[in-house]
Amino acid sequence: MSTNHSIRRLLFPVGATIVLLAVAGWPGEDAAAYAVTGAKFNTATANYRINPNFTDVSAGNANAQVGAIKAAADEWRTSGQGNFAFNYAGETAVATVAADGVNTVYYSHTDGNGPLAVCYWWTLGGITTNFDIVFFDRMVGYDFVWANSPVWNQFDIQSVACHELGHALGLGHSTVTGATMAATVSAGTTGNRSLHNDDASGMQFLYGQAGPLTPAVSTVAANHCFFDGGATVQVSGSGFPSQGCTVKFGGVAASNVAWQSPSLLSCTVPPSAIAGAVSVAVTSGALTGTTAAAFTYDHCRFGGAPLQGSWNWVQCRAPGDAGRPYMAMLSFTNGIIPVSSVGVAGDPRIIGLGYDDILLMCVLYGSQMPQWLNNPLGLLDASANTTFGFWLPATPSLTGLTLHLGFLTGDAAAQSGIRTVSGTISATL
Repeated sequence: MSTNHSIRRLLFPVGATIVLLAVAGWPGEDAAAYAVTGAKFNTATANYRINPNFTDVSAGNANAQVGAIKAAADEWRTSGQGNFAFNYAGETAVATVAADGVNTVYYSHTDGNGPLAVCYWWTLGGITTNFDIVFFDRMVGYDFVWANSPVWNQFDIQSVACHELGHALGLGHSTVTGATMAATVSAGTTGNRSLHNDDASGMQFLYGQAGPLTPAVSTVAANHCFFDGGATVQVSGSGFPSQGCTVKFGGVAASNVAWQSPSLLSCTVPPSAIAGAVSVAVTSGALTGTTAAAFTYDHCRFGGAPLQGSWNWVQCRAPGDAGRPYMAMLSFTNGIIPVSSVGVAGDPRIIGLGYDDILLMCVLYGSQMPQWLNNPLGLLDASANTTFGFWLPATPSLTGLTLHLGFLTGDAAAQSGIRTVSGTISATL
């Protein structure tokens, strides 16, 4: 049995913000582009484990560290589109390099004598049997600060992990500027998170071309905003390539789509002509993944964060209801107000308000309601808009309770007398 592993290390060059990464192996097929090490897996997947033991505060907690390294591993299958995928197998406490058959990624609070990180691999007849990736703490005279969102003097965990996992695949250093497998990386940058075409070519040379994954959408955070759109949200899922993704809300394209990882995109929500739940779709090329009712357009929005000891204002809109009468609904509770069922078949026409300070004020001080509520009843204007206000007293007992609000519009022709029931928005003091 013979073994090979990356024992040569390149030196730290001149300049404190550029660091050489892990070792290149043997020369590649194309001296002007990607290089290969002479080793590769002979399987379609390889399990790996992560020890989330980075000590820098900027590296985040264990979940953040695992998420960054997983995103780097997933990028190789998602954007590399080769017939190989790294398979995350869970956390580990291992923090030593060993030819033990367990592929491990971890941080070492030691001096790496130059590189930021090193990938060690072992082979049998040119077939990779094991790899370990080590992130180092420092080199002589310079500390490496690891981060998930790096500033100018910090190094990006995800970018460096993506590079080192490329070595595990069997790729050496590329001579292409901007490639993830280039030999150097700058502090404060995240560009190596996404693969260059040269990186993908190298992976496909080693493992063949598999084609793109179909995107899958799981959640959207935050998952609601007013009709006007404009909110910045994060779309979670899988199979998001680093180039060419589009996102649609109810069939309308979002703007400012930004790739974060193969499982995370950010974008700006487009405006909508209607309120309610809509589907969210992510498209890559000819492939689309859609989740129904993943995002909600609200009928209402706060004019600002609700404040005690102040008037607070709410804008409302019900497209198609211009000129119709409306009634504001609001409740200050430690539960919820189930207004979503009003007017729905089987609704018993009873709304439980729970413990409600606003309602109590209205009962006790009914003759003084104008001092507590402004414009709670009226007609929607020609654009189907209205604004109502409410006073929040500076009362300690309100702290920690949740304000829920919405509105109804009337319809004399309807059996219930109700035409539109808004969704509710809420805020906790």
